[in-house]
Amino acid sequence: LINVGPSPDGTINPIMVDRLLEMGKWLSVNSEGVYSTRSWANCSEEDETIMYTRSVGLEGGDVLYVFLTKWKNEITLSCPEPTASTRVRMLGVKE
Repeated sequence: LINVGPSPDGTINPIMVDRLLEMGKWLSVNSEGVYSTRSWANCSEEDETIMYTRSVGLEGGDVLYVFLTKWKNEITLSCPEPTASTRVRMLGVKE
């Protein structure tokens, strides 16, 4: 899927090593929204740079993760509808 493999002499191209290290850094911050989650397709955003995953949180409540494939200073999500108990936080940022 990421198409990285060793050359015939067993080495990995340094460019690919850098990419793998960057992917590892990203996963160290965002793994909570990747592992043990499922795609959440209950919402169809017009903006194709917005994707959702969903898991059941430790306290039994649903957790919805929003991923942006392109950084934006401001976004507007068409769903879900927030409730009084809705909390929003950014992974990797201390509360």
